[in-house]
Amino acid sequence: MITQLTPDINGKSINCIIRGEPINNAVIVYEDLRYYILQDVYSGSFPPTIKASKFGKKLSWCVGKGNKGDLFRNQISNIQIINQEYELY
Repeated sequence: MITQLTPDINGKSINCIIRGEPINNAVIVYEDLRYYILQDVYSGSFPPTIKASKFGKKLSWCVGKGNKGDLFRNQISNIQIINQEYELY
């Protein structure tokens, strides 16, 4: 299980929990020193240049800088990488 995000996770498909709700097949994006989880359940802020719809997702949830404190504050847990990667640009 991932407890801190690093830039190498950019573009990877993940499963996680946001606000206690399981989120499956989301995409994590790193842009402008912030991480975003693109998914279809919770709406937060969007990455400046990447549209969630490019990945077949409707919404985005900001994770901040992806450290343990940001994950806790943004109510994100149980991050697991699944075997799918997306080309970001």
